[in-house]
Amino acid sequence: YVPLGLDRWLAGAAGSFAIGHLHGVHNLPGVHAARRLRAAGVPFVVQPNGTAPRHERRQLAKLAFDLLLGRRVLRDAAAVVAVTGFERRQLVRLGVPETRIAVVPNPVDVGQAPPPDGARRFRERWRIGDAPLVVYLGQLSPRKRVDLLVRAFAALDAPAARLVIAGSDMGCRPSLERLVDACGVRPRTTFTGVLAGA
Repeated sequence: YVPLGLDRWLAGAAGSFAIGHLHGVHNLPGVHAARRLRAAGVPFVVQPNGTAPRHERRQLAKLAFDLLLGRRVLRDAAAVVAVTGFERRQLVRLGVPETRIAVVPNPVDVGQAPPPDGARRFRERWRIGDAPLVVYLGQLSPRKRVDLLVRAFAALDAPAARLVIAGSDMGCRPSLERLVDACGVRPRTTFTGVLAGA
């Protein structure tokens, strides 16, 4: 993603900010923002959201990006936000000082109540019936280890239970579908794709 005009705009605007909050790493907008904020003397926070290690797709491209452009983003951040203790340990292994890492879990909007008939409508839409559910809700990404859930579900002594795998595919749904077939739980597994809202 090459944001045309962003660097030029930041060159003029960065000095007016009190603080910057950058999301993700290995991206050009973050590099532009970090450089312009640093030049203006404005502190910035980086929230990698699990993207700091070079894993999953395009690892060589991420390495080249880091070596050429991105290595100063984490290094120069006033603070780095991890969403879990696991991510915190990853950041420490990447050289981020522990004193600059804050763990702030992802928020859950508990005020957004599901509609009264939401569970019934969900079960009808996906033809699940009244079966007990085992649900995964998140990105379908190798680092989420949904494969472990599939294997555990297959080993579960609950033939009436249904497995629901919901979330955006980050490249591993085909391998999960093959695993569901190999484990013999295809008839009891539903892939919904992305679900949104209550």
